[in-house]
Amino acid sequence: MAGAFHLPFTVSLILVRLLNVDYGGDEMKQLNMSDYNMKAKVYWWVMVVLGAFAFIHSIADINSVSNWGWVRFAGLTTAVMLSSFFPIRIPGIPGSTGAVTASDTFIFLTVFLFGPAPATLLGAIDAFLGSYRTSKRVTSWIGGAAFMAVSVWLSSHLFYFIIHQYSGIKVETLVESSFGLNLPLIPIIVLMLSQYVFNTVIISVCLSLKAKQPFFRFWCDNCLMTFWIYFAGAVAAGLIYMAVLQLGFWYVLTSLPLIFVTYMTYKTHFEKVEEKQRRIEEKNKHIEEIGRLHMATVEALAIAIDAKDQTTHGHVRRVQLYTNELGKWLGASEDELKALAAASLLHDVGKLAVPDHILNKPGKLTDAEFERMKIHPTVGGDILKTVGFPYPVEPIVRHHHERWDGKGYPDGLSGEQIPLGARILSVVDCYDALRRDRPYRKGFTLDEARDYIKQRSGELFDPKVVNVFCERLEELEEMAAKLETEETSIDQAKATIPIKQGEIITSRSSDRPQPAREAEYLEHIKFAHQEVFALYEIAQTFSSTLDIDETLTIMAKRLDKVVPFTTCAVFLRNEERDQIRVVHVTGKNAELLEGSSLQPGSGVTGWVAVNAKPMYNTDPRLEFDALAPEIGEQYRAIAVFPLIKDERVLGALSLYSAELQRYTSDHIHLLETVARLTSDALYNAIVYEETKEDALTDRLTRLPNSRAFYMYFDQELSSARRTDMPLTVLGMDLDGLKQINDSFGHHIGDRLLVEVSRILQREFRESDVISRFAGDEFVALLPRTNRQQAAVLVERIQRAVDNLCLEVRMGKQARAGISIGIACFPEDGTRVEELLQVADRNMYEDKAERRWLRTRNMNVIHMTGHRAAN
Repeated sequence: MAGAFHLPFTVSLILVRLLNVDYGGDEMKQLNMSDYNMKAKVYWWVMVVLGAFAFIHSIADINSVSNWGWVRFAGLTTAVMLSSFFPIRIPGIPGSTGAVTASDTFIFLTVFLFGPAPATLLGAIDAFLGSYRTSKRVTSWIGGAAFMAVSVWLSSHLFYFIIHQYSGIKVETLVESSFGLNLPLIPIIVLMLSQYVFNTVIISVCLSLKAKQPFFRFWCDNCLMTFWIYFAGAVAAGLIYMAVLQLGFWYVLTSLPLIFVTYMTYKTHFEKVEEKQRRIEEKNKHIEEIGRLHMATVEALAIAIDAKDQTTHGHVRRVQLYTNELGKWLGASEDELKALAAASLLHDVGKLAVPDHILNKPGKLTDAEFERMKIHPTVGGDILKTVGFPYPVEPIVRHHHERWDGKGYPDGLSGEQIPLGARILSVVDCYDALRRDRPYRKGFTLDEARDYIKQRSGELFDPKVVNVFCERLEELEEMAAKLETEETSIDQAKATIPIKQGEIITSRSSDRPQPAREAEYLEHIKFAHQEVFALYEIAQTFSSTLDIDETLTIMAKRLDKVVPFTTCAVFLRNEERDQIRVVHVTGKNAELLEGSSLQPGSGVTGWVAVNAKPMYNTDPRLEFDALAPEIGEQYRAIAVFPLIKDERVLGALSLYSAELQRYTSDHIHLLETVARLTSDALYNAIVYEETKEDALTDRLTRLPNSRAFYMYFDQELSSARRTDMPLTVLGMDLDGLKQINDSFGHHIGDRLLVEVSRILQREFRESDVISRFAGDEFVALLPRTNRQQAAVLVERIQRAVDNLCLEVRMGKQARAGISIGIACFPEDGTRVEELLQVADRNMYEDKAERRWLRTRNMNVIHMTGHRAAN
């Protein structure tokens, strides 16, 4: 008996030691109950004292167990200990760990075979081991053991009390009774139910007090479905008890391998079920995340749309708050509430189709402007119809401007034909608009806006919605004020932390105030949106211009928002001159770098242009040694990207920074995108310029053609009329070009035309316009030039052309002259046709005179030679 008493005595000493545990003067950290409120603490200690009483009482009663009984009890204790460390997780038990062990079966079996005292000790040991396995807190270890001790002590004593009342015989174990194999069903059911109720209620009271939740709801949510665990344990215990009585204890032990195999089978099965359930939960979680992301995207779009209308800042957030609360009070379904949440954000999405000058007009809209404004619910509905929301968003947006009396738009619905969400949104949208200031009026007070809504109840608005809205209006206003205060505090926190463009914030000091940390991530989000918006702006603006200078100016301006630089230069490759020239530069040293050029392969940019590969974070001096050595020391980082289209290198985009040590991977990624967009836009601009040049330029002489002349003439004629200055037109025709073509070939004639065009370009001013009209005809436009000045120029041109001589072949030369006619505005005409006609007539007169002079000179030469011969 001494040995029999040793085990429970040792266990009691261990529990006493745990209750008085001391961890190096740290105030018993493991027994720290700081997360328990006072009620929970009192309850916990009361139950621990009761558990200690049950435990000690059981130790005193257990002395009556025989030595052979102790051996069997030790076997059951070992089984309980082993089962505690090998739980079977059963998925689908709400609020619990979903873990089941065979220990409940052994506890019930101990009640049958040994009575309440051993069962109480075994239950306490099982709970202690289970808590030890799942928690590191001594409070959980002690509490679990105490709670189980109380529940087993009560339920087992109640079981034997029912046995006594049932049979009239008082027994300490079921073995001592006369039931034999005919188990008393009612007492066993009472044992199972009482253990279920006592154990779950004791635990739920403690946890509900701790969590400050209603006990009954907590118990239903977390313990109701655990009934089947106790039921299965009681049934299994009854079957084993019958087998022990009929076959013997040791024979039952021989069946343990079969029990173990069965246990493993169930364990494997439930693990598979749990894995499947876990996947389903992950999928559902993913769906929820997608839903939240969807709504966040919707909110971002709505805020962007809200920002377009400068008079309604914050409108969508307030409307979302009001409609959500009003929908709950009016009993809207879950789908209707979700639809309201999305519709309140997107109800103005159709304003994308309304011009900004109407949205932001400071005065009252005209009838035509209001008609244009009225299209926004229809456009919004059409847009959202294509989205495919799983709840009815589109009808709410489409009909939120309908009226209760049927005089609204767009479809003239009336009464309850209008969706409930649209009726709610109509009231809220109008109220919020009334409360805000407009350029043409002050915002209404709360009472004024309420009276306005009430007066139009039954006319514009649903009376039921109006009544609920007006009754709870003060409450809604408080919610809106709280929301606005929170957003303002965030903005103020953001303002207290200056973040330089391109700076990455890495500080994680816990000493900083929470608003500051919040401002950090808000700034990062802001910059992220700036990047996306800047890229969008670049792409959008590129599509609207074909001018090279404008394209590069836009690119540099937008790029400065997302990638920091001190100097940005764009190089274009000139294949004819075999060089890479700066065509656009912005930032520091722009004047010095403007027009600079590099040889292919020279410097970083030259290498990039030749190899069609980017280079970045190298020594900037490699670039400036070839470009501008005197400024190379000013820069610390460089990034150069080729501008490529269809494997053709157009040039390079070069960024130089005096602040950054190096460009980050985010910068490089953005620059790759910008370079690609710039390449496409630049290629289109180059092709356009080439096409435009071909359309307005003579291919042979590269002078403007007749089409260009008419364009320039209109501009200069308007200027001459406006400033009352003279304007002269010269009509020019080459003499003898046909004979040269016939004698020497058209290629010689073309050479002559090119040389003449060079003479003309040399003799005329930069402000003059020289064009090739036809084969041997040229026309010049001379702003601010009178007839006398033009005559001096004509004489100089004719002398230069007359002196032109082309060596054709050995001993052969090609010469030509040029006849020129003058016409002046306004004396010779006020229209281009008139001036060209006069210039053409004067040119032919000049041609005839020059032909007569040539003929006379030839005759003089001939007569002089004849006389000399005589």
